[in-house]
Amino acid sequence: MPELTLITIALIIGTAGMASFMHGAAGFGGALVSMPIYTAFLMIPLEMATPLQATHGVVMTSILFYRMRADADIRDAAGMILGSFIGLPVGIYLLRNVDAAYLLKPLGLLLVGQSIYSLFFAPAPKTDDAPDPHDAASRVGSWAAGFFGGLFGGAFAANGPPVVLYAVIRRWPKDHFRATLQPFFLASNATICAGLAAGGLLNASVMKLSLLALPGALAGLWLGFQVGSRINPEPFRKAVLVLVFLLGSTLLVR
Repeated sequence: MPELTLITIALIIGTAGMASFMHGAAGFGGALVSMPIYTAFLMIPLEMATPLQATHGVVMTSILFYRMRADADIRDAAGMILGSFIGLPVGIYLLRNVDAAYLLKPLGLLLVGQSIYSLFFAPAPKTDDAPDPHDAASRVGSWAAGFFGGLFGGAFAANGPPVVLYAVIRRWPKDHFRATLQPFFLASNATICAGLAAGGLLNASVMKLSLLALPGALAGLWLGFQVGSRINPEPFRKAVLVLVFLLGSTLLVR
């Protein structure tokens, strides 16, 4: 853990703000921004960076879910949440018992893989307000996405990529996409925090750091929500994915 100088604290607050801006604008991706910066540039240990991001995730997703609850599909969210309850203990076990060097490489591969897929191969979101209908395949897909989201969330606080890929495959429209992911992220982050607390990783030092960075996170969320509600999402989505690719690459070469 780096010494908490004023510069380091300012960088942590700025990182929390950028992560929450991303989440507010796109509906996901806060951990994709914060975790590489925390671990690769600020040299915060993974076992401290994960609960730091998870605590902010609870606050951010609570606010977004309340504001966007009318557009959320609870059936899809429920399947992902139930799947995540199985994957979360696996991820927390890996975080506590596997060397961080072995965990950061898969996270880097995940970020690079998702960004390449989303930039070049993913189908475009639907332009109407109706997602694909529910069927047996979609229910299995929501459980599987939730499981892997829980696994990555427990290990890295990065529970977004699997469920985002599921949403992309289902071709959810923008508002449906942003709203339906929030109850999953809220339940997942709250469960992550409970598991980390039970394992001794969500401690007083982490909570102090989380509270210090919270004003930046709240400011970033507000700004991101305003931007996400007003701009054409496609150029922003592509810019974000390029950033995710670069951040993931830094973890692979670290």
